[in-house]
Parts: sequence; structure tokens; C-alpha cells
Amino acid sequence: MRQRAQWGQASVEKMLGALPVAAEFCSRLRIRELVDAACPVRNVAELTHGQVIEVLVTNRLTSPCPAGACAGLGAGVGGG
Repeated sequence: MRQRAQWGQASVEKMLGALPVAAEFCSRLRIRELVDAACPVRNVAELTHGQVIEVLVTNRLTSPCPAGACAGLGAGVGGG
């Protein structure tokens, strides 16, 4: 006699890869705090320098690509 399959509740699963490890690495090194202490930002900034550097480091650790591919990342940002 065949049994009918019973499914549980739907779940959302995401493949994070090494992202949690890279985030913890940045946190342990205190990259954000150290960069922010050395490079203050203006009040109009949406992100601090530390946040940007932390994202760049995490991106480089999880998805290495040629540095030239990121050259246009900040084009037009920051005014003058």
C-alpha cells in the first residue's frame, strides 16, 4: 500500500557560502571601528568609510575578482 507524502511548512533557504565566516573575520579584526576612528565622515554620508571597507574586504574574501572590475564602483559619489 502506498503512503501519501506529508510536507512540512514552507521555508526560505539561502545559500550564504562563506559570507558568515568573512563577516565574523571582519568583526574580529574590528575593521569598521579602526577605519572609522582614522577617517571621520561628513554628516551627509549614508555610509561610513569603515562600512565601505568592510564590505569591500568581505566581497573580496567571498568572491575574488580582478580589482579592475570594481573601478567604477564609486564613480559620481562624494561630490567634491
